[in-house]
Amino acid sequence: MVRERISVKCAVIACLRGEYPLILMCRVLSMSRAAFYAWQQRPPSARAQEDRRLSVALAATRASHL
Repeated sequence: MVRERISVKCAVIACLRGEYPLILMCRVLSMSRAAFYAWQQRPPSARAQEDRRLSVALAATRASHL
């Protein structure tokens, strides 16, 4: 996990934010709090937007076939 990309580390921190202190998670994952806060402010990438659009389209297709 320590060698993962910053986006993966930040996503893990975001998911566990209510369970563990931010400073502890950043220390364990070897990243700065500033990097996490910058990640939060960044808009979704084009890839992330396309993935989201495709997952919504796939869910709609599945729902229409039920």
